Amino acid sequence: MNKVDDMWRFTGLIDFADCFVGNSKYDLLGPIAFMFYPFEGLNKIFLESYGYSNNELNEGLQKELMTYLLLHRFSNISFYQEKSEVAMKATTLKELENIFFNFKIC
Repeated sequence: MNKVDDMWRFTGLIDFADCFVGNSKYDLLGPIAFMFYPFEGLNKIFLESYGYSNNELNEGLQKELMTYLLLHRFSNISFYQEKSEVAMKATTLKELENIFFNFKIC
């Protein structure tokens, strides 16, 4: 906090709630699973905003993100499926992977 014009103002925040050592891709799952995946194109826009190129938005990244989603401590595949009619009809993890991480495969 800093004092600005005789008033205290927040100038920064440190959030230690999820302080883990590991792959940074793990943190991409929250926004993708809870907000973006049901809407075509949002995953791609989100990942591009993090600096991913079209070449990196590939099947390998899909598989890696699906693996992290399955391992995530707060993951709830059924909850994510309920957001999408197509996901509700999926019968394999590969189908769900293509639905949840629906950026264009190059």
